[in-house]
Amino acid sequence: MKARTKGSIFIASALVAVIGSGAAVAGDGDPKWKNALEARSEALNEQYGLSVRAPVGAGAAVASSEPAWIRALRLRSEAQNQQFKLGDYASRS
Repeated sequence: MKARTKGSIFIASALVAVIGSGAAVAGDGDPKWKNALEARSEALNEQYGLSVRAPVGAGAAVASSEPAWIRALRLRSEAQNQQFKLGDYASRS
């Protein structure tokens, strides 16, 4: 590798490290993208009946013997199948 390329990579790495450490010290908690991701996750959980604040009738009727993690996985799978038109949601041509 050329010295010029190594130098550019070193400077870029140092700059990222300095900016990252400064943001961590001066930051007021979680970054905005993380807060937005958590808000989106909570909204989707409520929509699919996966959160503790979800309405009682949300989601499909499930036997009480089904663990919550299996129900969450099943509901997520159904939502993705519908979104990407897979399985029962695939258009039959």
